[in-house]
Amino acid sequence: MAQLLQINSSLFGEHGQSTQLSQKFVERFLTVNPDTQLKVRDLANQPVPHLDAEIVMGFGATEDQKNSRQAEMTALSDQLIEEVKSADILVIGLPMYNFSLPSTLKSWFDFIARAGVTFKYTEQGPIGLLEGKKAYTNRIF
Repeated sequence: MAQLLQINSSLFGEHGQSTQLSQKFVERFLTVNPDTQLKVRDLANQPVPHLDAEIVMGFGATEDQKNSRQAEMTALSDQLIEEVKSADILVIGLPMYNFSLPSTLKSWFDFIARAGVTFKYTEQGPIGLLEGKKAYTNRIF
């Protein structure tokens, strides 16, 4: 059974144009692929905090070295990464605000992009460690 992860990043939640467009895509996809399991992450209702030095330091620390906030933020990062790892298909609703992506989506990317977990550095540059994912995005300008 395939797993589809839908990421909504509109500040307007379900009323945002990008969310509505993503929802239409997902509905059609599920009609054609009815055995697909759906997980929705709505960044307007479940915002991911912005990175700071304390959080980043916690990502690289051992459990006994982390303070309570670092442990909580690492657990959130682990949860978000597990959602992506479990998904075969990602659908990302992407509105554009002030000529850029929403900061909540950037925060989501920051929490799932962890060296040694979802990518690694090599002499040829960074390479991804998550394979076999198919991603769809829609952009509303």
